[in-house]
Amino acid sequence: MTVSSTTSKTTYAGNGATVSFAVPFNFFEAADLQVIERAVATGVETPKVLETHYTVAGGGGGTGTVTALVAPTASVQWTIRRVLPRTQGVDLTPNDPFPSGSVEEAHDRAVMLVQEVEEVLARSVKFPTTDATSLSADLPSSVERASKFLAFDANGRAIAAAGTSADLGPVSSFINTLLDDVDADTALATLGALKNVLTTRGDLVLRGISAPQRLAVGAVGRVLLSDGTDPGWAEIPLPRGQIDGFMLSNNGSDANNDIDVAAGACRDDGNAANIVLAASLTKRLDAAWAAGTNQGGLDTGSEANATWYHLYAIRNPTTQVVDVLFSASATAPTMPSGYTQKRRLGAVRNDGSGNLLTFVQRGDEFWWKDPPLDVDTNNSGSSAVLATMTVPTGLRVKAMVSAYVGDTGLYLSDPDINDEAPSSTAGPLAQIGESTGGTATACHGNAAIWTNTSAQIRRRSGADVACRIATLGWRDPRGRDA
Repeated sequence: MTVSSTTSKTTYAGNGATVSFAVPFNFFEAADLQVIERAVATGVETPKVLETHYTVAGGGGGTGTVTALVAPTASVQWTIRRVLPRTQGVDLTPNDPFPSGSVEEAHDRAVMLVQEVEEVLARSVKFPTTDATSLSADLPSSVERASKFLAFDANGRAIAAAGTSADLGPVSSFINTLLDDVDADTALATLGALKNVLTTRGDLVLRGISAPQRLAVGAVGRVLLSDGTDPGWAEIPLPRGQIDGFMLSNNGSDANNDIDVAAGACRDDGNAANIVLAASLTKRLDAAWAAGTNQGGLDTGSEANATWYHLYAIRNPTTQVVDVLFSASATAPTMPSGYTQKRRLGAVRNDGSGNLLTFVQRGDEFWWKDPPLDVDTNNSGSSAVLATMTVPTGLRVKAMVSAYVGDTGLYLSDPDINDEAPSSTAGPLAQIGESTGGTATACHGNAAIWTNTSAQIRRRSGADVACRIATLGWRDPRGRDA
């Protein structure tokens, strides 16, 4: 026979149905064929076993057929190649007739072996034909190349490289740190690049704990504020001590028990948040506090008669709900659950029957509709006396009073300043009345005096005469100077 084809290998794709695969090249024995199954997805190769996975028909120097015992699936390929034994079995006896068949078979085997070697060489790394013959193709020894990369020196000679920037030429040490990153996020972090985390118009990117992160666009009217570590959206903070609105008034339907509170905005007394009451509400002094308008407003216990009650704007920072509370305390009301932010708005007083006294508020000033006469004596003496005015207790306010003094001068003063006698010639003089050359004239007049926390001012007459003082109202800073 002759060997007319140079082919020594063929490949078929599985389909789960075909079991018969033609062998288009010459072979002698079934054992001359090798069948290898390759997984398409992974490239993993698995040699198949004759008579276990397939059978062979034909051969004897010609072509044949490989038959799979189970049809290969579509996920694999079968490669069939010829692999002859590297032996020579022809032994010619001298003077015998010429064994043409044996000689021809021996030549055929030699050609087939050359084809097999050529097929292997075709899949090998080779130097180009035009490279210098002096260039060695030998690899470094196993010891030298262990745990190294195959690289080439300036002459193109194979060398073992440790993978440093010097061995890898244009690859820098920084890029080396990038090459081992397992995913895009890690690579972006190495590069110091911002990951695209934006999802909505108006979003911002800021540096998080370990990577860039998205800051969603803020609500209307919010500004960026920092807590010292991270920025975030927050309401525009009002100035410390700021208060607008929140005007108090007796309710028109139940003036004896209810107070109307107008809408307003203020900074809480801890300077941590704004408290904004969007709409006016009415709170009852004669009932325990409950959220909402026309509900009870007392923080604790039951309403006491002839008592000052302070009103507070209160806020729940979790729900952002704002309400109003009554308390007998000027500094520490008992707060409802969840409400932790507060601001004192002013104070009201009830009488001995528990009915609220009527008043008018003008900004920080509160005016009694029926001013009470708090001092009424015909024998004032000439020494200093503390007089209790009908103004809030528990804090200092400026009492606005109308006074009368007979036949001398009257000096009204803050209990925290010096006690001095009234005079017509020396400080502090006198706000009301006069004394000149031993002749005095009874007088009326108004004055505004800061109280102590017990609602007291100091009065001192120039002589033991009649003295009367009515409280017109008071000025309450409502926490502006806290």
